Amino acid sequence: MRYPNNLSEVLARLNISQSEAGIRSGIQPGHINRIARGFLEPRVGTGVRLAQAIGVPTEDIFPATQKMVYATSKATDVPSENGSES
Repeated sequence: MRYPNNLSEVLARLNISQSEAGIRSGIQPGHINRIARGFLEPRVGTGVRLAQAIGVPTEDIFPATQKMVYATSKATDVPSENGSES
């Protein structure tokens, strides 16, 4: 399974190497390479840490993140049996 993202494009746009992104974020460069190639889906915290380290919103690297967060927040706003939101 592949996990599409824009990491390679974002790094190229910012002129940051995968090694430099690893140094800035504390994530192993090999790990970053697997994420960039779509072979590894990072945990949320790893994605956020990487985005913060290179100075971009998480959604720039992982566009599905915004949709996923929105869907999750809507799923938790389900009214309870008595009619109030839980």
